[in-house]
Amino acid sequence: MHAVTENFAVLQPIFEPKISAALFTAGHRHELYRLLRERFSEFSESAKTAVISSLRSLPQPKGEGPERRLKRTQRDWLTAIKDAGYAAADQWINALTLDPSLGSPSEHPDFLTYHESRWGPGPTPFAANSLVAFAKDGTIIERLHAFEEKDSWRGPTLGGLVEALQAAVVGAPNEFLPLLGTFHAARPEFQYALLNGFKQLLGPNEPAKSELHWPTAWPKLMVYFTQSVKDRNFWTEPSSEHPNMIPSRDWIVSLIADFLQTGTRDEEKGYPAELLPQGLEIIRSLLARVRSSGPPQSNDPMTHAINTSKGRVIEALINHALTVCRRAYQGGESVADVWATVSGLFDAELAQCATITSNSRHWRRPTSRISIS
Repeated sequence: MHAVTENFAVLQPIFEPKISAALFTAGHRHELYRLLRERFSEFSESAKTAVISSLRSLPQPKGEGPERRLKRTQRDWLTAIKDAGYAAADQWINALTLDPSLGSPSEHPDFLTYHESRWGPGPTPFAANSLVAFAKDGTIIERLHAFEEKDSWRGPTLGGLVEALQAAVVGAPNEFLPLLGTFHAARPEFQYALLNGFKQLLGPNEPAKSELHWPTAWPKLMVYFTQSVKDRNFWTEPSSEHPNMIPSRDWIVSLIADFLQTGTRDEEKGYPAELLPQGLEIIRSLLARVRSSGPPQSNDPMTHAINTSKGRVIEALINHALTVCRRAYQGGESVADVWATVSGLFDAELAQCATITSNSRHWRRPTSRISIS
């Protein structure tokens, strides 16, 4: 079959007289399907008629629903020649397509079975530039919420839309910065995408040199974080894990903690000293709300801890403490007085560790005391 397809002009006189129902078997399916798809328009009229006659005379398969299964097989073969301009084939496949009992045609009719795998979030219903346009005209949240994922395999998908929104924020942060407050009304996955777009610009591997003015952005972000963690509805809504890795509320909590951690470490793009008290209040609120994830499931408790929401918040607290103590030392202020503003939070967290380990034979209560030199 492959030789006929590749050398049709030479082998046509030998092949065409052999066209019969016996050719249309499972063993010839892939090669014969390709031959029909590539060369059917070059067949003689008698050969084209023989193809249609052969398909009509195919025997019914054995088993349940033989008539329906035969029609599906005939339709599969006809898809190879449906665009060849042969009226008899076009009329027949149109009739079969209108039969609801046959279901959807196979996407790979030249194979009896096939396996397909994919990775990534899938395609997006709106490109990043379209989302920027929606941000400009004020319809962004309405557009995002209007999308309904109907086919997570073929797309477009919710995951694709989340990634496109992140890309839109990275590409045009100044269009989205004024909209921060309105995104409290957006679903968690879109809030996360918005914030993560800004976070990518803050990170060391930012995609491009951003025109975002961080001294202007930080106060707005801090207000957004404060309103989120103080909002009762933010915590009462269930935070369930989506099977397709769609961001949830817990993702937002970890992201806020990462923002605060980076904001106290990055000298160039970190938040100014006057926002440190606000940052501490956000951390305090998160510590009061975020619960422990339970004992580690591996032999590496440190890795487990720092990859939980609670662990990320505690990391943010540690970086905040180091920052305020360092600035106090550099400014000639009392480090002990500054440490006193945060030590209670450390004591409270360490007390919880003591509760967990209190059944140990050699238990000793941890302490957050430090030596001030």
